[in-house]
Amino acid sequence: MTQETRYKCVRSLRIARELMAQGFRPVDVEQSRRNPKYLVFVFDETAEFAEALTEIITNRRNVRDI
Repeated sequence: MTQETRYKCVRSLRIARELMAQGFRPVDVEQSRRNPKYLVFVFDETAEFAEALTEIITNRRNVRDI
């Protein structure tokens, strides 16, 4: 049985940089379908990646609340 690889697109350069600083490497960088002026960073969606992304987003929201 083969496991299908899932991907997650990140539009924020700041979030992509934080993920890369934690050791996650994008598998691709593509032009955004929503707005062709921008790029999206494509990452493999693993449990570790999802946890790191959730932590980054949560910390970002907490900083805004201060």
